[in-house]
Amino acid sequence: MISNQFKEKRRWLQACFSNSGKRQTNEDRVEALSFKIDDIIRFSYLSACDGVAGSENGEACADSISSALKLWVKNYIDQFGKGALYLRQRTIIRESLLQLQVPLTPKGATATGFAIFDHKRKNNGYRLLVSWTGDCRVYYLDSMGEFRLLTCDQHDDENRLTGYYSTPDGKVNGELGLKFFTLPKEPILIVITTDGLHEKCSCDELKFFFSWCILQPDLGIKQLGHWAKLFIEENISDNYSASCLFRQKALPRKKLLNSLQENKQCKNSAKVKKD
Repeated sequence: MISNQFKEKRRWLQACFSNSGKRQTNEDRVEALSFKIDDIIRFSYLSACDGVAGSENGEACADSISSALKLWVKNYIDQFGKGALYLRQRTIIRESLLQLQVPLTPKGATATGFAIFDHKRKNNGYRLLVSWTGDCRVYYLDSMGEFRLLTCDQHDDENRLTGYYSTPDGKVNGELGLKFFTLPKEPILIVITTDGLHEKCSCDELKFFFSWCILQPDLGIKQLGHWAKLFIEENISDNYSASCLFRQKALPRKKLLNSLQENKQCKNSAKVKKD
């Protein structure tokens, strides 16, 4: 079963935003979903697809691959259930992701990033699966307030992508990034960004912005996109997007507040204001 956001005790909030920047079209696609097992939310799924600029049909390709990844994760969780993120599934996951079943789509290319988080703690922690092609990034904010990058951009010496999904075949061209993590404690945040956002904002600025958002009592799907637009000082040339999973209960508020204080000179901080 798929749900668009959590409603159980509001411990977690899933939210996305996507802005076209100065471009006429938006070639980014973002998703944030949850999956139930035995009527209890067990997995969260986040994804971002960024149609490759300059390629034909980048928007259609991103849309098609985003839909294909969502179908893949639904079928995968239906098949493996509670054992979906066991390390022994690595080969099955990799092989099935190398070519997705996509609807008829014109030739195009897209960078991708997705994460699946298991909310059930095992003996040694919480499982997280991350996969990516190109330069979409996955970050997480841990329980100690450390903001960590979990992926590495796939570029050659001339800054050309060395990994991406293509249509109409649904194949990975070049590299497919795939990592399993065991987190000792529940994360405060997991977020996937497209390059329009993380090339505009430094890692410290992203940490500041998302930490600030987490501490707002009215954090929600609509507010997040509005605050992101205020945080970016000026319209930027590229599309910029993010897909987020926020923890909303049992937060280490003191650590987050200290983090904001340490980064108060962040060049964009004055722009984060509510009307």
